[in-house]
Amino acid sequence: MVKKRQLKKKRVNSDYSKKTPRHSGLSRIFHARFWGRFTPQNDIWHRLENALVFLFLFLLPTQLGKHFFFPFSYLSGVRVDYLAPTIFVTDILAVTLIALNWQAVIKLFKNKWLAAFLLLLAIGGLFAPSGEIFLYRFVKILELIGVFAVFKYKKPSLNLLLSGFLLGALFQFGLVFSQF
Repeated sequence: MVKKRQLKKKRVNSDYSKKTPRHSGLSRIFHARFWGRFTPQNDIWHRLENALVFLFLFLLPTQLGKHFFFPFSYLSGVRVDYLAPTIFVTDILAVTLIALNWQAVIKLFKNKWLAAFLLLLAIGGLFAPSGEIFLYRFVKILELIGVFAVFKYKKPSLNLLLSGFLLGALFQFGLVFSQF
């Protein structure tokens, strides 16, 4: 019995040494933990996703965007910014994240309760006073659900989340402080 275990252990160790290059000490731990599970192509996508998540969290409080004033954006001849559709930089990043992680988004949209909620929302849109504003808000809700799916299934690291929020808050603090 002991010999079988030793043979299995030797076989497993020999298989491991054949598949990965030899490293010693801390470099072996570093290699196995950070680089061993990524192929070069997956590593590039992983870094791109992490950069997009960081930028999304960093720019979340900025509200940098372009307003589009259509005829329905005016009340009594006065432009009303909350009636004007706006494309924010974070919207572009969110759509990019959703496009890169479309499988996670599809997985969430297969939920019956979410489909029922979206159906009821669409039916309610038939009675909306302004169809254009309803359509814009419906797309924003779909975007929010898509971003939720990305964060739910991809689970970015805590360091990435905290650094994005912290640096974004510090940037906003610097902007606020420079105005006084």
